[in-house]
Amino acid sequence: MSSTLKMIFTLSGSTGNTTLSIAEPASSLTRNAVNAAAAQIIGNNVLKVDGKYAATLEDAYIQTVTRTELA
Repeated sequence: MSSTLKMIFTLSGSTGNTTLSIAEPASSLTRNAVNAAAAQIIGNNVLKVDGKYAATLEDAYIQTVTRTELA
């Protein structure tokens, strides 16, 4: 089983959004820690897509996937 942190950001001056995916986040990760990281990403213009910077954190969640090998 694998997990991925998905952080969805709206882009400045746009109706679009982008997703930042981080593999295998710490099991102790909290919403407050994600919000703090997002604030750093937004405040320091770290994430830029098609000339537009991340403006707000729209959603964040951990996606868990189970892989089953076929016989």
